[in-house]
Amino acid sequence: MMLLNKRVGLTVHLLKADVEGFENFAFMGGTKLLQSGKVSNIIMENSSTEKSHVVSVFDLIYQSGYKVHSLLTVTGDPYNNTTVRIKGMNEAVSMISSNNSTGEFGESLDFLVKVTCNVWLVKR
Repeated sequence: MMLLNKRVGLTVHLLKADVEGFENFAFMGGTKLLQSGKVSNIIMENSSTEKSHVVSVFDLIYQSGYKVHSLLTVTGDPYNNTTVRIKGMNEAVSMISSNNSTGEFGESLDFLVKVTCNVWLVKR
């Protein structure tokens, strides 16, 4: 992750994170940057297979004002819309905080645990 310059008005147009399963730790460390609203787009390779890590990183990202724009294979090809529905993914991510007590997060988040993919997120 890059450090945020303290100049007023600075916008980070693209933040790319490929941290080989350590997404949770990288994004937790970059919480201030995410919550600053200065990052327009995030592209991350999600390769964590630990459900609690996937859930916490997507909760942080959603709570910081982002939504899933696109899911891509590791080679950059878009997933077939019948396989992964972006709307369903965003609905599942938006309900993480309210579902923490039950541990039920639905098949959209289960997909992110099972499949290594690239996730393009944009500010809501």
